[in-house]
Amino acid sequence: MAEAGGKGKPQRWWLYGGGAALLCLAAFLLWPWEGSVPTPSPASPSGVGIVDISAAMEAHPAYAALAAAREERRRLEDDLLAEGRMLLELAVPRLSDKLFQDAARQKQHQKDVQARQALMERLTAAEKARREEQKPAYEAARDEINGQYLNEIFNIRLKLDNRDSMRLSDEAVRLLTERLQALQAERGEKQFLLWQKFETEIQAYRESLAAAWGLELSQESASSREQLLAEELRQKAEAQSRNSEAIRKNLLDMTERRQRIVEKEAALRAKGQEIAAMEEYMMKDVAGKAAKLAVLHRLSVIFAHPAKNIEALPAGLMTHIGAWPPANAAVIGAGAIDLTKELADELKAR
Repeated sequence: MAEAGGKGKPQRWWLYGGGAALLCLAAFLLWPWEGSVPTPSPASPSGVGIVDISAAMEAHPAYAALAAAREERRRLEDDLLAEGRMLLELAVPRLSDKLFQDAARQKQHQKDVQARQALMERLTAAEKARREEQKPAYEAARDEINGQYLNEIFNIRLKLDNRDSMRLSDEAVRLLTERLQALQAERGEKQFLLWQKFETEIQAYRESLAAAWGLELSQESASSREQLLAEELRQKAEAQSRNSEAIRKNLLDMTERRQRIVEKEAALRAKGQEIAAMEEYMMKDVAGKAAKLAVLHRLSVIFAHPAKNIEALPAGLMTHIGAWPPANAAVIGAGAIDLTKELADELKAR
């Protein structure tokens, strides 16, 4: 009996120990631990929740760092855009246009000289034709003047040539000589006035043609033309030197600016990766807290507001007609629970 009783004691201790373990496990599972997720009721979840994802993200403790990183990314994007614009401006250097103006002016001057030369040749030919046309009238008027004095001058010369045979006194010779000189001077003056009138008419005709053809008759001297050409060449050389210096400086500026663009692009990529990592961490944290609230409120699903608009996604083969839909769409659900504030409080309580 003693042996039997001794053999039965280990079996009772095993039963007692197993029962105690089961009671402890049940007490552990049923004990309302602080901060733990309440055990949902046996009924299956059926509710719907809505969370304003922007407000939830702003309530996250890391949102200040995320906002600063986004602001830094925006500044980098602005700087990069400004650098790109400056590079485009440097790609076309602002050269002095004086060189091109001088070249154009010189070319135009050469054309003007050639055109003027052709007009001058036409004018000379027209003047010559006018002279030939008016020459008979001029010679007739000149012969008429000569005829007025021909007989008297001839007779005086005849007497002077025969002064000895005609026994002319010295006084008579003196008077005849003075008369001859007076007649010759009077005839010469009339012929000069006739010639002057003829030349004036020819010159007036020449000037009228020049005016009609837009020809300036005042010509510059050869030395003036040489001085003008030398001054144009000097100015051209100065403009070329200024443009060469501008191009050289432009190339240096472009090299430095391209290097800054490469550096800013690398910084922008790094900042984008940093922001993506922060957003992923925050979104996971928000999703974990939202899942906890879903269990607490027996919700089958929680929608993020606003949601991505499917119609705004590029469809590739689809052709959209009209204005492009907005990227985000409002989430509207009758009877849905707005968990935004509760989720924000949960995030701030960390």
